[in-house]
Amino acid sequence: MSSNKKVVGFDLDGTLLKGNSSLAFSIYLLRKEIFSLADFIHIMFHYARHKFFGLSLLKLHTALFKRLFLGKKASVFQEHIETFVKGWLGKSEYAPAIAHLREFQKNKDAVAVFSNSPYFLVYAIAKELGIDLVYATNYEIDTHGRLSTVKILEGAKKALLLSQFAQSENSDHIVAFSDSILDLPFLQCASHAIAVNPGRGLKKVAKQLGWQII
Repeated sequence: MSSNKKVVGFDLDGTLLKGNSSLAFSIYLLRKEIFSLADFIHIMFHYARHKFFGLSLLKLHTALFKRLFLGKKASVFQEHIETFVKGWLGKSEYAPAIAHLREFQKNKDAVAVFSNSPYFLVYAIAKELGIDLVYATNYEIDTHGRLSTVKILEGAKKALLLSQFAQSENSDHIVAFSDSILDLPFLQCASHAIAVNPGRGLKKVAKQLGWQII
């Protein structure tokens, strides 16, 4: 017998947030001189290739991880996260999605964030939003405390994890929120999908399938 509790999965960037948390954190690290101007140009070049020229998430993350994080002490980045999040988050929340989040939290539904941004960043943001469960891209740390490998969380994997989350909560009422066509498998596995400020591709699909758009 299934539970009456809803299981809710939120994408982060472009969904609960108006912008891209990784990009905003990169700008912060540039100002703190953790990243150089050359590093930031590298970020923007690959981000533009992903946004406008079809560079895959896998290739985007791999290129940025290799340039910016591989072999670096994880603590160098972690010590800046709390200050960054507290200064940036309030002005970056997407109000319509946050309103839905607060309603689910009020009803004590099971809520999780699913994001391809780095886990250490997503976790800090989710914590500020009152969300305990996070699935995100994992930047693994070796025995010397250095970042060593990256395991990217993409749409199909998000869908699998959301389904497993629902099973663990004994619920068949799944709600999913995302802004991106790359999260189509994630949205399709939900009983109620909501497209958040969607791009052209997702907006077209949402209208065809009768999904709510906010």
